[in-house]
Amino acid sequence: MIRKNTAFLLLSFFSFLVSQAQNPVVMFGADKKYGAVNYKAQVVVPFEYDYISEFSEGLAVVEKTKKFGLVDINGKMVIPVMYEKIYHCENSGWPKPVKINGKAGAINRKNQLVIPATYRFMDCFYNGLALVSDPKAETYGIIDSTGKQIIPFGIYQVLSAEFNNGLALAKKNDRWGYINKAGKEVIPFIYLDALPFENGRAEVTKGYDQIYINTKGEEVNHYMTELRKKYEQLNYPLQGQIRYRKEGIGWCVMDTTGKELIPAGKYDDVDYFLEGVAFVRKKHKWGAIDQQGNLVIPFYYMDKVRPFK
Repeated sequence: MIRKNTAFLLLSFFSFLVSQAQNPVVMFGADKKYGAVNYKAQVVVPFEYDYISEFSEGLAVVEKTKKFGLVDINGKMVIPVMYEKIYHCENSGWPKPVKINGKAGAINRKNQLVIPATYRFMDCFYNGLALVSDPKAETYGIIDSTGKQIIPFGIYQVLSAEFNNGLALAKKNDRWGYINKAGKEVIPFIYLDALPFENGRAEVTKGYDQIYINTKGEEVNHYMTELRKKYEQLNYPLQGQIRYRKEGIGWCVMDTTGKELIPAGKYDDVDYFLEGVAFVRKKHKWGAIDQQGNLVIPFYYMDKVRPFK
């Protein structure tokens, strides 16, 4: 009876995941190989790989015998399994960074090496720009999709190639600030910590205070500033939701106006709503609820996963 109940729960869980997934769902087969199935539960990527990443932008990284390539959502091989590493990130474009003989370069859609493999590290390209590290020293710069150096090495300890509101995070002399695409310092390097800009605002740590600044570096009001005065253990917002802990009651999720989406005290732990589903924990077991509070995955699992896309 226990086996039947377990099988039913696992089948229900699998069916729910597949029904919610727009991209194929990566699964681990009985022969200890990875494959992927579509929303009709049809195998689209055969169970022959040692690893498959989640699908993003219609592609997934696959590994076989310690070599990596890319497949699409139909299981078609886009880039052969031949590289020491291949990097594919959400919202990133081509070329794709690869590792050859321990060095990083980049290939185009035709699997042609368009940026020579000379770097210690190369991140994914965002809007035609990628972070790279110096072949000789541990400093960072930015190149464009042709390999042209946009931000030189030797200036920044840490650097981001993702420009939000025209500005990117950088770290120099153990302090954070913001630069533009020309490499010019726009907001001075005075912060102990900092986050990327979003909708013209960025959270920074100045002294012992977390404040928000605009693209001119001026301090501005923000709803998170007020909420931090009311709540302890306030997590950073995700898709208009904030996870926080009510003292003496427990974890809950609210929107940016303070309205509770998952009430405190009902569950031992809670996660954000993503794609209409939030994982919640009760008595050491995880399940999931929909936005109406209905249980859609039973409290059966020891940990939570996020295969939805």
